Amino acid sequence: SGDPDADRQYAALDAGGDDFIAKPVRPKHLIAAVSNRVRRARAAMQRGPRVVNGSEALVDRNVLFDRIARQLAARTGVAPGGGLLLVELSDAPRLRERLGLGGFDRLLQQFAA
Repeated sequence: SGDPDADRQYAALDAGGDDFIAKPVRPKHLIAAVSNRVRRARAAMQRGPRVVNGSEALVDRNVLFDRIARQLAARTGVAPGGGLLLVELSDAPRLRERLGLGGFDRLLQQFAA
């Protein structure tokens, strides 16, 4: 963007942008910035699912939704049934502070079981 307003630049980042590249930009810098983002995205895909607290049951939200989509796609011709329970903690840091790290880990393990 050619917008010099720092507040608008921060708003663009807050809306989900990875970075803000101000115009005018030299082609060499633009290519380097885009190449870096492509490299990071490919590396993240190769790392696979992000596991939380060492438990295979607690995974990254995107991994969870991908698994659900695969399971639903594989159910063609199968009688309907089953269900899904999704629990999302709204203030995990505060809960962890209240329960302590050990208590918080036990709670997550109980949810995963």
